[in-house]
Amino acid sequence: MCLLARVAAAEPPPKGKGLKAEVPRARFLVEAKEASKRIEGWVWKVSAGANANFSDNQNVVGQPTGAAVTVGLQLDGSAEYNHEGHEFRSLFSLGEGATRTPIVPEFVKSTDSLMAESIYLYHIIDWAGVFGRLSVQSSVFAGVDVRPAGFSYAITRPDGRVDTVGGAADRLNRLRLSDPFRPTLFKESAGAFARPVTSRILNVETRLGVGVRETIGAKQLVVNDNPVRTPTVVEVRELSNFNQLGVELVAGVWGGLAKKRVTYRVGVEVMAPLVHTDLTPAELAMIDPTMGEQPGAADLTNVEIFGHLSFKLIDWASLDYQFKAIRQPQLVDLFQIQNNLLLTFAYVATNEPPEEPAAPPNAKAAAPPPRSPQVPPPPR
Repeated sequence: MCLLARVAAAEPPPKGKGLKAEVPRARFLVEAKEASKRIEGWVWKVSAGANANFSDNQNVVGQPTGAAVTVGLQLDGSAEYNHEGHEFRSLFSLGEGATRTPIVPEFVKSTDSLMAESIYLYHIIDWAGVFGRLSVQSSVFAGVDVRPAGFSYAITRPDGRVDTVGGAADRLNRLRLSDPFRPTLFKESAGAFARPVTSRILNVETRLGVGVRETIGAKQLVVNDNPVRTPTVVEVRELSNFNQLGVELVAGVWGGLAKKRVTYRVGVEVMAPLVHTDLTPAELAMIDPTMGEQPGAADLTNVEIFGHLSFKLIDWASLDYQFKAIRQPQLVDLFQIQNNLLLTFAYVATNEPPEEPAAPPNAKAAAPPPRSPQVPPPPR
């Protein structure tokens, strides 16, 4: 909704005594229709960027001697189509990063995230309707955990058995955690949506419906460690495939400020599984060692919180902050939290029309069109 204030120009006083000019008064005009109008047709955007960090310490008190290097790549894309009541949105994101430190003198991946999502919305009315969504989340490269000398791994299998590996005292200890594109999470949902606010600056959208999730992660490993309990033993658990069906609620807010030099996106997603694959003995022990039966929907509720804030410094550089917190109890009964602050050098291509500049506050209103002369009616 756009709220515009305009001051009516003072008209010269008519001729005559005792008449005074009217004092200018502020007039407010609400233009909701223009603010909520979606751009018809296709609008797409592609961004490719890179980031790097280097630091070197020599004989610094409290710091390990040596060089630390971090490099990363980021690729993002979006496409949106609007026609009458139909709306189609697609998102794609790929983030990769690797770090080398004096403690672990080899490059180990620090970021590996692949996400793609498509959603179709049909607007029954301008701000509400029905939707269907499909998304996939995975990683591209194999995962490896690398620890300094002296660490070992305790691997809990699905049936509860524990295997111990590693423990070398004279070299790095490493354990392969996952294969490429594993684990992979598929999400499907359908239901109703509402978008009470739509504009360049602020968009608010909520969705409620039925959600289905399939996780492909059999024979993959995940670190589920408590360093206080086992300081030199890394606790690892073997995953299994599982499916869930339940109720899903999603809320999101996004927009752009200062001619989109500042963009933001925050949201939360909650899914309570009403039906799910039975948990293995190891998964039951992870959630509650005293639990003797399958947990309920409250114990297995999935929560995902995400945020992205970007400051466009110049056309080819931006400062980006990304936050993500995920809780998937049937996978890992802990919040998986990621924070990234990046200075990104990127190239952006888009066909999105530029934002129209706002009129100056002292701009004069356009003169009304001249009236056509009134033709007198013919005499009777």
